[in-house]
This record gives sequence, structure tokens and C-alpha cells, in this order.
Amino acid sequence: MTRFRLQSKRHMRGLLGTCPSGPVLAAKPIVERIGVNGRDITFLTAPSEIEGCDRNPRARAIHGPWCGSSGWGFRQGRVSDARLDICTDRRGRSVVAFGWINPLAHAKWIVVDQPGFREVYPVAANLPVRVSTVTEIGSPTTFNTAQYDARGVLLKRQTVKAAIAS
Repeated sequence: MTRFRLQSKRHMRGLLGTCPSGPVLAAKPIVERIGVNGRDITFLTAPSEIEGCDRNPRARAIHGPWCGSSGWGFRQGRVSDARLDICTDRRGRSVVAFGWINPLAHAKWIVVDQPGFREVYPVAANLPVRVSTVTEIGSPTTFNTAQYDARGVLLKRQTVKAAIAS
């Protein structure tokens, strides 16, 4: 299970300062996630804009400690694009890919298939969930997901193909 916590701007000041739009524009809530393949923070920079900064210990950092960052339009609690980030090592080899998944209205968890296991991401703060994968990284990258409600009832299985914006 991926760990998450809701953070205040004051508490996240150091990390936000290294995200491209974070130091000036970050608004509540800020969702920090730590999973098997990395760490990310997701936050609104305006009522209609969202940003995420991604990190993996094996990846080359490009913004402070972050190996990737993405910003996109946020309308009616959703993003229209997963905003794929591919983090690479110092030799340019793909290490991990990150993308947003929009949770369904009653979703409590989003589960992502990983090699040999499934990773569980709790839904938080009515924001899209920044997920990662280490399989089939490229443009597009495929995220095989399932969404569950609070009772553990499957709401939807979905394959999301995310590509790098051109």
C-alpha cells in the first residue's frame, strides 16, 4: 500500500521550493505519496490547474530532487490527460513512469498492476492520483488499473495509455 499524507504549504515549503510552480503557486491541499517506485507531491496551483513533482532514487534529478514534473488543467475534479513523466537514470535509460489517474466518484483506492504485485493508492483530497509503473515504459506507457470503493467492491478496471505531450 502506498503511503500518503495531506500536507500544508508551510510544512512542505522545502520540497515545494524545488517544484517549478510550487514555491509561489501551491494551494491546499498538497498530497504527498510514497510508493514502491518513487515519491510525488500533487497540488493545485490555481482552482483550474494542477501540478505534480515526481521522484525516484535511481533517476537523474532535473528540478531539485525531482526527476519529473507535470502541470495540467484541472476541471470538475479531473485532468483530461495523464501527463506522463518518464524518469531516466544518468545514462538516459528509463527507470519509472508517472501519470495521473482520475478517481471515480466513490473510489477509495486505485490499484495499479506492477511486475509480480499490485500497488494500492488511496484516493485523497478529491485530486487525481499520481501513480507509477516500471513496466513497458515508453510513449505511450500503459497503466493497468482497478478502482475500488470503501467496502472493497470493484468499481472499474481500466487500461490507461499515457503519452508524452508533444
